[in-house]
Amino acid sequence: MMNSKKHAISGILFKMANLLTFSVMSIIIKISIGHLHSYQLLFLLNIGCLIITTSTLLLKKRNIVSAITVNRFSVSRSVAFTGGTILWVLAIGSLPITEATAISYLTPLMMALLGISFLGEKLTKQIVLALLLGIAGMIIILKPFTNDVFFPGLAFALLSALMWAIHDVIIKFQTNKSEPWFEQIHTLCFLVSLLISPFAIYNWEPIEPKYILICLSLAPLTILNKFFLISAISRSKLVNLAPISFVRIIFTAILAYLIFGEIMEYDSILGVIVIILSTSLVVKHTSKMYGGSGKS
Repeated sequence: MMNSKKHAISGILFKMANLLTFSVMSIIIKISIGHLHSYQLLFLLNIGCLIITTSTLLLKKRNIVSAITVNRFSVSRSVAFTGGTILWVLAIGSLPITEATAISYLTPLMMALLGISFLGEKLTKQIVLALLLGIAGMIIILKPFTNDVFFPGLAFALLSALMWAIHDVIIKFQTNKSEPWFEQIHTLCFLVSLLISPFAIYNWEPIEPKYILICLSLAPLTILNKFFLISAISRSKLVNLAPISFVRIIFTAILAYLIFGEIMEYDSILGVIVIILSTSLVVKHTSKMYGGSGKS
């Protein structure tokens, strides 16, 4: 029982680490290479990750081709990740960024529902309350839907959130089948590079060499971010991780204050408190209720 609880709590901590590294990457991208086209950025990041994973495999005298696991899960996951990214680019081109960001936070809710539908997970009253608090905190901070929202952009944002939720559910299937995390990342980077390359080439713009180097230098942090996500999903149920996703707003706000000097308004601070309450509720619920064999 105790080991199972520790396993679940460690999953929540890994999820927080995943959100923190994502926020750090977002800030670095905004400062250094924010003007790059999203498709170029995604392509270069995945190429950088592929260089690292390939070099690591070669140092270990592993076959880099056999380490690429092409099956229904890896292909579906790569398609979901790439599709979600493309749809997100279309969404932010059609909607105000605040509205698009708010809709993207439906991903945790969709992830929880998919976990219930396909993995047999159970949604408790405490987790429902935590999700509602997370959504409420997000709305308080972002103040979405103060502008007109048009259908195409709304559809793009909703589909993007769904694709990312599907991506996380597929990770759960992969971890249940004990697919090694390093091989998962190596395969994902290879397949995403292939899938995104036509979009990157079509939208390619002249780029200074220093920005290419910055993209490639972000690859280790990208791999670490993916490792944290896989570790989180392998240790905890998706319904328990879903409310934690709202913590990303807090990490981003703290980094924005430290780096850009952006000061949160009083109502945004209230939203942060609500999200912290949501997270605390999940941790408390998990420590009390999570038990069994230690499997998520």
